[in-house]
Amino acid sequence: DFLVVEGSSPIAAINVCDSDLEKQDTYEREISGMLECLHAHRLSKGLILTKSLNTIETIEGVELIFFPIYKFLLGEFELPV
Repeated sequence: DFLVVEGSSPIAAINVCDSDLEKQDTYEREISGMLECLHAHRLSKGLILTKSLNTIETIEGVELIFFPIYKFLLGEFELPV
């Protein structure tokens, strides 16, 4: 959903979901979009904001950080760089 840019270089990719990705088709859709973005911009980490899921997965050589959006909005997270 968002690509954070410093100068002219992408430094982070953020995706916002309105669920915890319980449904397999939703999970696959959100993950595939994030992976495509990360690979295209040569980023090694991506942040996926969810309702409450708090975990990290490594898929296709990149780290996907799942983090609750309410904690992100409260400032409890620094962008992965």
